[in-house]
Amino acid sequence: ADHVRLCHEETERMFVDYFKSNTSINDVITYSGGVAQNTIINSEIRKVRPNLHIPPHCNDEGLTLGIVEFLRQYYDQEPFDNSGYPYWQSDETPDSNPSDETIFKTAELLAQGKIVGWYQGNGEVGPRALGNRSILMDPSIRNGKDILNRKVKHREWFRPFGASILEEKTEKYFNWQGTSPYMLYVMDIIDKKSFPSITHVDGTCSIQTVSPNLNSYYRLISEFNEITGIPMLLNTSLNGGGKPICGTKSSAFEIFSTTDIDVLVIGDEIYDKNY
Repeated sequence: ADHVRLCHEETERMFVDYFKSNTSINDVITYSGGVAQNTIINSEIRKVRPNLHIPPHCNDEGLTLGIVEFLRQYYDQEPFDNSGYPYWQSDETPDSNPSDETIFKTAELLAQGKIVGWYQGNGEVGPRALGNRSILMDPSIRNGKDILNRKVKHREWFRPFGASILEEKTEKYFNWQGTSPYMLYVMDIIDKKSFPSITHVDGTCSIQTVSPNLNSYYRLISEFNEITGIPMLLNTSLNGGGKPICGTKSSAFEIFSTTDIDVLVIGDEIYDKNY
């Protein structure tokens, strides 16, 4: 473990040094690739290069979009139809949107400590669930991380869970300025004892700042905040260990029936195992 930690810390240093050597502090910078999924490295780079921008599909799969366009131009091919971008993948949308009543009921269930699967709209671009294909939970539950791992995720105990927070409340709970819409950075939690389910061993959390543009998700967190005084939710992807994020309603029902998720919300429909 010490050897792995040393390698990781040295890698962090090397990446930061590379950016410092090849860019200026006021440069607007973007970078991509598998390493750009590393939230710790991203956060260290951003400390010295604040105008860092990372696309949500920064892993290697996302790079194929640029490669396809490069080859099209290189071989002088006709532009292809990209209507519907970025939802080219096989992705099934619900037949309805959540009503105010559904959002209120879901927020109440979350406040009661329920594990909620939230399936809305289109699936997000990139490998992280950002409020449309999510498993949600109250971040203040003492042993919430262990409960979620035991009942649903079945993954290694040391892996942290992220959080989604109302954008305007971010600085009150995290040592962070600006936005983080794609969960690509980690930041220190100000009140670590109050939110053990999302607090990593080093006192940090990877967060998604949620703007009003994410209509139903923003409303859900706002309603949860009205009930509990907490403007954020634990957010992890809607899948089980080793499985892809749900892209169809049937896959969402499968994880609902094969795990101990308490509630599944698809569009305006609430499915509760207690009823």
